[in-house]
Amino acid sequence: MNGKIKLLIFNSILITALPLLGLPRTIKNIILFAVGLVSLALVLSIKKGVRILRLKLKRIEGQQGTFIG
Repeated sequence: MNGKIKLLIFNSILITALPLLGLPRTIKNIILFAVGLVSLALVLSIKKGVRILRLKLKRIEGQQGTFIG
């Protein structure tokens, strides 16, 4: 999962940087830049959510290990 998230982050940064590499300033490049920023924000929020879920899963597994029913 981490590899896929890192690949998504790389792709988002690449999409965001494309218009800044000297391509002509057209509406398509502005839209491409905006799409890159939005996808980067989305990937970072997914990464944060995955980290929170992993912490919750570790807590649940730890609680089940100490429960003697």
